[in-house]
Amino acid sequence: IFCPSTGTSRPLDQSTSRESDTMGYFVCTECGNKFVKKCHLRDHMRIHSGEKPFSCPCCKMSFREKSALKKHISGVHKMKLIYSCITCDGKFDRVAELNEHLFANVG
Repeated sequence: IFCPSTGTSRPLDQSTSRESDTMGYFVCTECGNKFVKKCHLRDHMRIHSGEKPFSCPCCKMSFREKSALKKHISGVHKMKLIYSCITCDGKFDRVAELNEHLFANVG
């Protein structure tokens, strides 16, 4: 099974294997790839559609997968600014910091 989040493949074990080649799988209508989880098919379909729903708050680059955005932010911008305040331009690398900011500034 191919995992689009990590880019790795692994064989199915007996507990996750299916009776039939297609029954119980989510099949890509564009290329025929099969996925055990619907969310993996959804992520895969972004390859065909070109959709990139995850945007960098620092430079506005866009990515197909959230994991690619996180890698970009930590590698290119040398930070983890993934939590944004809804009332100002504040960005935080941990949800706890965002919550503290919101509590102190919003109430």
